[in-house]
Amino acid sequence: VVGSTSSNFTSTNSNFTVSGAGATANITVESGGGSTFSGGTLNLLDSGQLNITQGSVTLNNGVDLNGGSPATTGTLKINGTLYLGQVDVVGRPDITINATGATQIAKDLAYTPSEISIINLGTITKDGAGTTTINANINNIEASSVVINQGTLLLGDHDQLANSNNMVLNSGTFATGGHKEVLNHLTLSATSTIDLGTGNSILNFEGGGTRNSGVLNVANWSGATIGGGTDQLIFGQTLSDAFLANVYWVNQNIWGARQLASGEIVPVPEPAVILTCALMAGAIGYDISRRQKARKRATIRQQ
Repeated sequence: VVGSTSSNFTSTNSNFTVSGAGATANITVESGGGSTFSGGTLNLLDSGQLNITQGSVTLNNGVDLNGGSPATTGTLKINGTLYLGQVDVVGRPDITINATGATQIAKDLAYTPSEISIINLGTITKDGAGTTTINANINNIEASSVVINQGTLLLGDHDQLANSNNMVLNSGTFATGGHKEVLNHLTLSATSTIDLGTGNSILNFEGGGTRNSGVLNVANWSGATIGGGTDQLIFGQTLSDAFLANVYWVNQNIWGARQLASGEIVPVPEPAVILTCALMAGAIGYDISRRQKARKRATIRQQ
């Protein structure tokens, strides 16, 4: 489907279906245009893919998004901002955002409630070098997993992703924007970044973490090495030694992490700090020994 310059594509109260392995439908509008689905059902069945090549995409209130069987769910692939009304989702369809510039996942401004949620999604994939921000008017996104292959996925508020969501970092950046978030399990598949921003970020992976490959860069961490600081990165299960050894604290220029009893990970002490502590402990020990010997000599003289 090809629109003219600055044109829009609109599907109103009708069914739009892409079905079959390898089946792809492309919607192209020129610069300044957008695609809107208003009412009806968007069916993405049997691994079919709808590719909206540019412009914003709006799923208005009352749209059904059907992925068919979860084993062969279809994919909605977009390159712009995704605006959402109250969308009914079945079959856990996948959504891929291939953004090279700044885009958002945001509430459709024509929808009355101040906030919106979307649930029952399959995999949300972030591709492209740009930044996709989850707008503050999105209060819950529930998906089987969130995969970041490129670019940045940025939170716009606290607790926007469901606690049950798994996350896969396969390059790219997950940025909290200084907000708090709870997720399930983290899989590190390639060198990637968690950016904690400038606020009080507490990021908790309740299901723990697995490292398959790469380094986890932690940027803008301003926590406490004893735990419980301004920023906290927490894992609910014990991490492997290989995972901990491949954490790099960007702002501190420190390699390696240690996991506290709380599950929080913090930078390992720098060698200079360890040496200083050892010297201080030695000096304290020497002073105590010297005092004990002095008291013993004084006791002997008194006798």
